[in-house]
Amino acid sequence: MTPKPFPWRKLTPSQVALMERLAAENDGIPISRLEYRELLALDELQKLGFVESRANRRKLLAFLTPRGRELKADGYRTDLVILRITGPQIDLLKFLKDGPIEDSVGQPMTALSGALYDVCRRMTLRGWAEWYPGWNGKQWARLTPAGFEVVNAVGAHEHTVIQFDTLRRRRGTT
Repeated sequence: MTPKPFPWRKLTPSQVALMERLAAENDGIPISRLEYRELLALDELQKLGFVESRANRRKLLAFLTPRGRELKADGYRTDLVILRITGPQIDLLKFLKDGPIEDSVGQPMTALSGALYDVCRRMTLRGWAEWYPGWNGKQWARLTPAGFEVVNAVGAHEHTVIQFDTLRRRRGTT
């Protein structure tokens, strides 16, 4: 069963990296110099009002907004829902979690179906998973420490929901 979307209230590693880069450049960064991963983070951060883009001398530049600078100064803590982690994304993160972080090797690329591969690609762009060369030249995917944080938070939430549902049923039957 695919879980419901999970509200995530913390910036992704890619979003933090972009905000740090923008904070270091007071004159803005030309959008043409951003990598694909950064463009995706830029889009998400613009929707939240932390980053803006504007034209300056025939270039489109990306800047932190005052709200973005405030978020950075506050250590990236926010009560906003930054994004919603979808059911297929949760399924992939659980699939890649194969043990404690220090022992995790992830899964070989050949174990991922086409749809799961695409979801994994998106998770690597967010900084929650990574590709690495494994045994016999095969590519493997594993969770990053930030990915472990996400999957553990989702698991804790699911555990709490199950406990609450169990208590509710017990009270309803007595």
